Amino acid sequence: MHSDLAGLGRTRAMRRACVGLAVCAMGVQLAACGESRQESPMDMSVVTRTDASLFPADAAVLPDSVVDRILRYRVMLPSRVRIAVLQLGGRRSRWDGGNAAVNRLIDSTVHALRQLPRAGAVQALPELLLPEKFTMVALREAAARFQSDLLVVYRPECDSYARTPMLRANQWRALCRIDLLVLDVRSGVIPFSTAGSAEGIVTQEKDATRSEMLLAAESASLLNALAALKAPVRDYLAAVDTLRVDR
Repeated sequence: MHSDLAGLGRTRAMRRACVGLAVCAMGVQLAACGESRQESPMDMSVVTRTDASLFPADAAVLPDSVVDRILRYRVMLPSRVRIAVLQLGGRRSRWDGGNAAVNRLIDSTVHALRQLPRAGAVQALPELLLPEKFTMVALREAAARFQSDLLVVYRPECDSYARTPMLRANQWRALCRIDLLVLDVRSGVIPFSTAGSAEGIVTQEKDATRSEMLLAAESASLLNALAALKAPVRDYLAAVDTLRVDR
């Protein structure tokens, strides 16, 4: 009787030992799987900040130290800002021949900028100063020679079409967009840009040609788009810190 009980106890102890070994083996396998998952490329640390370009070839164009200076630079302007204005031609060939409409838009842009509280002298950049190739370096040089603090560059683009309402005279419509950026002449950075679009509608005039009506519709649309850009430019100039300079 006693021998049977002793044998049963040894059997149970062996079973417990076997179960323990099986659990340990499973633990080793799980640990190994965990280690293999940690080595997965998906679990590598992510770089979220760097003071240098991740592409070494970039340094040949713009060194990292220069990029850092540009990003840290804060634009400051005199209390009265001298502004040069440059209009770039749109893709529409009509603008190449519509000198009257182009001149009207330039004059309106200059006039609108002169109304800004912080604006000093505002003039269109003379054509004699314009480079053959429009690059930011060349435009900055031209604006500096013109003794301007800022160069405002904008480009108009228009789509025109006609509408013929029933029992009404033809109406010519245009939808125009103006993209505008501001170049700080002292530093060469572009601290501000904006864009605006607007519609213009004109009624057919007697004896006016199709081209004349399209130009009239585009002119009305561009003036509306220009009016929409005045407030953002004004707010930008008001927010820039004042630079103390001797004139």
